[in-house]
Amino acid sequence: MSYSESDDESEGVPSQLQFSARPEWSDVVPIEQDDGPHAVVKIAYSDSFRETFNYMRACMQSNEMSERALDLTKVACRLNPANYTVWCYRRKLLYNLGCDLNEEITFIGQMIKENPKNYQVWEHRRLIVERLGHTANELTFLSDIIERDSKNYHAWQYRQWLLRTYSLWSDELNYVEHLLRDDIRNNSAWNQRYFVIAHTTGFKDDIIERELDFVEKRIELCPDNESAWNYLRGIVRFRSVNLNDQRIWNFCQNLYENKFQKDNFNNQQWKFLLAYMIELLIDDDRKEKQEENKKMINNLCERLAVQIDPIRKKYWQYIQEQPFESKSIRAANVNTFYNVIAQDGADPWVYKHTDGWYYSTRTTGGDVRIWRSRSLTSMNAGESQIVWRSPNSGAACKAIWAPELHFVQSRWYIYFAATTCDDRNENHRMFVIENTNADPFTSTFVWRGQITDATNKWAIDGTVLQHPSGQLYFIWSGWQGDVDERQILYIAQMSNPWTISSARIEIARPVYSWETNHRPYVNEGPQVTIRNGVISLVYSASGSWTNDYCLGLMTASINSNLMNAASWVKQTNPIFRSGNSIYGPGHQSFTKSPDDREDWIIYHSARYSGSGWTRQVRAQQFTWNADSTPNLGSPMNPNIPIRIPSGDQLRDRYEAEHARLLNGPYQHAHPSASNGIKVGYIDFPDSTVEFTVHCAKAGTYIIVIRNGNGSAGNALATHWLSVNNGNRIEIPIVYSGWDMWGASIVRASLKQGANTLALTKGMNFAEIDEIDVFLDE
Repeated sequence: MSYSESDDESEGVPSQLQFSARPEWSDVVPIEQDDGPHAVVKIAYSDSFRETFNYMRACMQSNEMSERALDLTKVACRLNPANYTVWCYRRKLLYNLGCDLNEEITFIGQMIKENPKNYQVWEHRRLIVERLGHTANELTFLSDIIERDSKNYHAWQYRQWLLRTYSLWSDELNYVEHLLRDDIRNNSAWNQRYFVIAHTTGFKDDIIERELDFVEKRIELCPDNESAWNYLRGIVRFRSVNLNDQRIWNFCQNLYENKFQKDNFNNQQWKFLLAYMIELLIDDDRKEKQEENKKMINNLCERLAVQIDPIRKKYWQYIQEQPFESKSIRAANVNTFYNVIAQDGADPWVYKHTDGWYYSTRTTGGDVRIWRSRSLTSMNAGESQIVWRSPNSGAACKAIWAPELHFVQSRWYIYFAATTCDDRNENHRMFVIENTNADPFTSTFVWRGQITDATNKWAIDGTVLQHPSGQLYFIWSGWQGDVDERQILYIAQMSNPWTISSARIEIARPVYSWETNHRPYVNEGPQVTIRNGVISLVYSASGSWTNDYCLGLMTASINSNLMNAASWVKQTNPIFRSGNSIYGPGHQSFTKSPDDREDWIIYHSARYSGSGWTRQVRAQQFTWNADSTPNLGSPMNPNIPIRIPSGDQLRDRYEAEHARLLNGPYQHAHPSASNGIKVGYIDFPDSTVEFTVHCAKAGTYIIVIRNGNGSAGNALATHWLSVNNGNRIEIPIVYSGWDMWGASIVRASLKQGANTLALTKGMNFAEIDEIDVFLDE
């Protein structure tokens, strides 16, 4: 491409002959920019700019891959370095033409020097370096750019990407120290020092001590350097941040008494010292020091407001006026919980027995398992036992779904669906096992076989209706024929808890728009509750794999003929559906609070929008309508704590931001978190969040860890929990996405007094919001 020396229209852009005057461009019809017929404000483009981009649009429209197009992009990039589309087109040309990308590095280096704070030029360089696969001279180039402007955000971001991606850490701390020797106030260099340590050694105890030595010396050299004080704050987060940490307080007190008090000429340089001392005093949790600390806070605020920092006089007066309360890291005793009672699970069945235990079960897929717990909200950590395993043969072999544990005629029965070993859905049928012992956790469940009517058609989600008259009914979801067109609810009489003794009667099929919005049409998961002579049959409808899954209601009188379909009346609208960031609620069961004063629904929902059959278990209280049907309301917002069931255990809540954070983790704000703050960046093998938990007496405790996993690829994450430095327990944390909190629930023996609960990184990545601790009794 030839250039004319007469056109100096754009600084830094080589002058050129008009494209329209050049023979090699005669085959291209330029495309004018279309601003519409009534442009409000037309940009006054230069003739050169307009012509260049007219030809650029023509080349892009025809997808031209040529050297002349590549040269054209160079001119366009110089005219407008922020044009994202041009850079994308240029990369496409470079890759298709097989150009020497080292030459492109030279070009983009010059562009960065001319436009150092332009995002697109840095992004182009990053993508070219990735394509090249090597980083020769990149750090040297960056050092030159940073030397020109040490606060260039784009340069620092690029440098951090380079270090992380290619592990170029070896000399970075020396580089940072060089920058700080040149300019001790270089906030970017202080930030880079923190970044390097966090991604290499981490903030282990010896590293913390080294860094405290480093920053304390710099503060003594330059006490009015806010960057160094902020770095100190960052380091101190990894220690016990209160006056029990004598090193920090002694350092500040020494400066105060031996430097500030004796500096009569330039005491304004000590404002950061006094402000930090106020922070430490406010954070001191020693009750015996409250009065003494309050006096010193008032004194420091007075000095700042009147003498040292008068421009913020009103702020320091405001601090003085605040009530002084110890910010103890001890727990808040609460009567609430966050509504996840099992982070992974579907088809929950919960039954509160006369012995006070909650017995529960749910789909595991390969066996039938039961749990029991004293608390409804801790059932996932309860004692558990596998009571039946697949024999890997016969009609009940695979895909074991929706078990239900019933106490019928003084015996225990579990009803579940299963299919044949070829795992064909059309072979699903209902089966039953029996335990005659008063305690279902003793003795064994014996096989009672398939439970079916004469048609022996597809059947799942069977439940038992125990009529007050003593008559037993079996209700289930089945197919009319042998094709999966729709799921219908059927009822039949039983002669005993494992035998159907009548023909099946259809009582409901999907008919409403909210039941028929996905194929196959679905009515399933029937559950029965009786109140004031009204039988309420609550069932699940719509596609169980969608956000539209919901609960419907049909009713019958206790005095009616339940084998007459006309006795059953279906409501026209769902009674429980997606809302408040809960998706696809369904397949519920009903139970009572520990003191039998409240009614509760337990249901599963999608872990996140669109997750389909990836589900978790939730619970909430419900009330009753005037006609004695259940009023389920709407799913409770998962990020707002709800009151625990009446009679359940109060719990101590420890916020993660009050824990000791070691080697990487730090707190940051988010509206979904308890108290508005969560702890993340638990990224290294020894990254630790350490809670001190106080127990009034020794015993077995329930520990509920509110956590969230947003790892790439929806992968499972884990943390390791150690109690009082004992053996570690691996805590699974299923994927729900960041800030879609779940809960890991464990039982552990704790001693009277202070206990140390340490959570460290396991597989992948997860955040911690808070923990609830309560006695398991």
